This record gives sequence, structure tokens and C-alpha cells, in this order.
Amino acid sequence: MTFTFLEKDCPLFSRALIAPWRLCCLAAGLALLCVGSHVTPSVDWDYPISFIMGICAYVCAPWTVRALVYRRWKWLPVAFLLMWVSIDGVYSLYWWCRGFDALQIFRGANAIYCLPLYFALGFLMNFEMRRSPTQTSIEEESK
Repeated sequence: MTFTFLEKDCPLFSRALIAPWRLCCLAAGLALLCVGSHVTPSVDWDYPISFIMGICAYVCAPWTVRALVYRRWKWLPVAFLLMWVSIDGVYSLYWWCRGFDALQIFRGANAIYCLPLYFALGFLMNFEMRRSPTQTSIEEESK
């Protein structure tokens, strides 16, 4: 097995998002976020924001990372917009709707923690497990 990066022109909403291993990673990540929101005594981390931000990052991070890695210059503004929406936009909107008074204090800290996780998720979700050409040729020769 080899790990290859997804194609350059893979669309934002691709069938790759519903691959079983990716869905298992999403479920595990959401479970960790929920456990973290239960265990951590932070006032700005609860179950709904864990699901909202987790699913938003799951959908947007792979495409954003592909746009950056393949230097798709015309799509970079869209990639940065999706990154902002996933990291800060939904967070700010959620807490603004809930009437959270200390939103401005927590926005910076949220961005510092979420940005590396966003890129890590983007890189992880961009890899595909494929058979290497040497493995395929060895299996064909053995038949």
C-alpha cells in the first residue's frame, strides 16, 4: 500500500468525503471533541460547537489544503474564506447568537488552537491508500 495525495482537481464536495475510513476519522474526532468539552472547564467549549466546527472543518479543510499545496492561485481567496469560516466564522456566529459576553477574549485563543488542527485534518484527509504499481505487478505475475 502506498499513500498518495488526492488529485489537484478534486472538487470541494467529492465522494472521497464519504470513504469509510474518513467517516471513521470524523466520528473519532467528534468523539474526542465532545470528551474534551466535557472534561475541560472552558466556558467557550460545548457539545454543539464541537459538532459545528468539526463537521465544517471535515468538509472544508481537505480542499483548502489542496488549494495551498497545488498553488491554485485563483482559488486561494475561496480557500482562505473557507478556512476563516471553519475556524472563526462559525465559532463567532454561534457565540454571538448565544450572547456570550467574552467572545472577543476567546476568539484569538480559539484561532491559535484550531488553525494547526485544521491543517492537520486537511493533510490527513487528503491522503488516499492505493496499491503501488510494484505491488500490482507482483500480484499479476504470481497468478
